[in-house]
Amino acid sequence: MPLVEINNREELEAWLRKEPREVAAALAARAALRVLPLLQTTKFDELRDISLPVFRALAVSWAVARYPARGTELAARGGYMAAAQFMAFGPTDVTALVANAAARTAAAAVTPDALTAAARAAAYAADAIFAAADDGAAAAAFWSAVSIDATRVEDRWSVSDIAGSPLWPQGQPERLQSLWLEMKTMLLAERQDWPVWIHWYDLRLSGRVRDEAVELAYVSIGDDLWNQGPAVVNAEIKWRIAALESKSPPIDAIPEQETLATRFGINAQGLIDVVPDPPEPGAAADLLQREYYGETRLKAEALVALGSNQLGELSGPANRFREGLKDRIEDISITSLWSRGNTLRIRLKAHDLSMNSVEPDAARLPPLVAETLRDLVHTWNIFIGGDAKGRELDEIRLGPQDVEAAKQVNAAARPVIVALQQSESVVTPEAIETIAEQAETAKNAPAGIDGEQAADLSRKTTGNFVSELLRRAYSLCLGEGRVAWKESRAGFYQAAGAATFTVTGPVGYAVYNNWPAIVSFVARNAEALKDLVIAAWHNPTLVEIVDLVVRSLP
Repeated sequence: MPLVEINNREELEAWLRKEPREVAAALAARAALRVLPLLQTTKFDELRDISLPVFRALAVSWAVARYPARGTELAARGGYMAAAQFMAFGPTDVTALVANAAARTAAAAVTPDALTAAARAAAYAADAIFAAADDGAAAAAFWSAVSIDATRVEDRWSVSDIAGSPLWPQGQPERLQSLWLEMKTMLLAERQDWPVWIHWYDLRLSGRVRDEAVELAYVSIGDDLWNQGPAVVNAEIKWRIAALESKSPPIDAIPEQETLATRFGINAQGLIDVVPDPPEPGAAADLLQREYYGETRLKAEALVALGSNQLGELSGPANRFREGLKDRIEDISITSLWSRGNTLRIRLKAHDLSMNSVEPDAARLPPLVAETLRDLVHTWNIFIGGDAKGRELDEIRLGPQDVEAAKQVNAAARPVIVALQQSESVVTPEAIETIAEQAETAKNAPAGIDGEQAADLSRKTTGNFVSELLRRAYSLCLGEGRVAWKESRAGFYQAAGAATFTVTGPVGYAVYNNWPAIVSFVARNAEALKDLVIAAWHNPTLVEIVDLVVRSLP
């Protein structure tokens, strides 16, 4: 069947006149759901106050469409009045437009004149798109999605199937994607169990539907709880869903470690340690590459030999670089050496820029130091370019948004790094040094490609550490690891700090000697870790995993 073309409110209302009431209510619900992220554009100071009523109204109207046999029962859940209190902020205020769309779509499920309510809901949603979007692309995508819904009705799709299908059949507009990401970040920062609603909306976007009892947990709460605000309501929803599902998030929800950064694993003592990343065998065996490596070592020694009096603040980076140049090329860490060499690049560029000014500049180096450093950096550039991983690190380029995102992650990581430096029996000294060193380099790096690459490397390395930390701690909440941990809590392992056991459950690894210290570290630094995982991955499941680890403690 050809596509039903609907481009405005009048065309939608004309089409709805020939359709049953439940069709009008379903299309209205989907129209209002599409504009939910536009709440993030509002100047309304208490955005969290309106978010819950809007979510409630949309949940009621969606549930009525998805489960039409329970429509009468669900329509009495108060979604209309919950959102209606925010409808009077002004005819062009985006908050009011979205609230109107949510309230009218809930009303379409309960009022006799479902057609008018549904048409108004769609109109308010379209007006919100026009008011908040920078151009007409989002509005065009909105009416295209409405047209596809209408076409599916004429193709004899059931209302329930349409309600459970993806909100944006041709993809969510970029503007709304960005706003939803911002809104998720804002809600997560409130620490009020907002992941229950974030997950609910992500499911509506993707067209995935859970068991009916789980979906209805959002709308089966009485007014006495709703009136107590998001902290109480969201906690209750979370508890009900957990009771219905009786399962924990899969360990696969924890992101895998990125390859272009320092990686981490558990050593034989149960500590989180750096995973070696030597040169590829072919590069290490290449005679020319080995010659450049030897030259790099000699020139690094020559730079260090100038002494701290001449090197000044360059002394620390120069010595760390020289320490990374092991006697055998096979023993070096490409990622660590690249990071330290990149710091020397940054210092040399700062010196060169200082030479353009006649004024004294702290970045300016003595002539002998500058030229010795230049000779070293030149040789090191050739050597690192001869390694595949080194080339990849050199070729990384970040856009403005990526740079800003890396800065936010690195800022969120600082409290975790400080806690690591003060911890015992969690990480090896080498791991702490690597994480802290890269973080400090990123913090002090100037603008430019080298500084951006340093920020990106620190972001990835810190993310890799947190991924390993959460994976190891959370494994104790799953499978046989959970049994061992519960027995330890009950006193079966009196010497838990020194005990060793093997986890052979779903994750299939390894020996822990000091696993209680890893779990304790997560618990003591839970809030900082939540801030970090929100900044790094915008994934509410990771927040839930941190909470589960915390709750595993006595």
